[in-house]
Amino acid sequence: MQGPKARAASAQGNALGWEGGSPIDSGGQAGRETQPLLDLGRLPIPGPHFVGRDAELARLDAAWEDPAVHVLTLVAFGGVGKSALVAHWLDRMAADNWRGAARVLDWSFVPWL
Repeated sequence: MQGPKARAASAQGNALGWEGGSPIDSGGQAGRETQPLLDLGRLPIPGPHFVGRDAELARLDAAWEDPAVHVLTLVAFGGVGKSALVAHWLDRMAADNWRGAARVLDWSFVPWL
């Protein structure tokens, strides 16, 4: 049985043509043995220092665990560390075996010119 986040992602994934549907469908399989499909490397690479963002990381963790959250948007001026925050959070997710994710994408939807 899929939770609401997985169902919404599955519907979106089907619309985008992903085989199997969902970019984040964990299907309630936290701690499963298989590795997720990874599509990483599209975010800018952050510098080696990352400090003072514990509250933001906690909010990302809480959003990931909350079945009522389907979309999380980070909005701020350029250069304040949105990509670095997400990259660091994804590093933590990787260290925790991706927390049951079936697919992990680090796509940026900003047209870099």
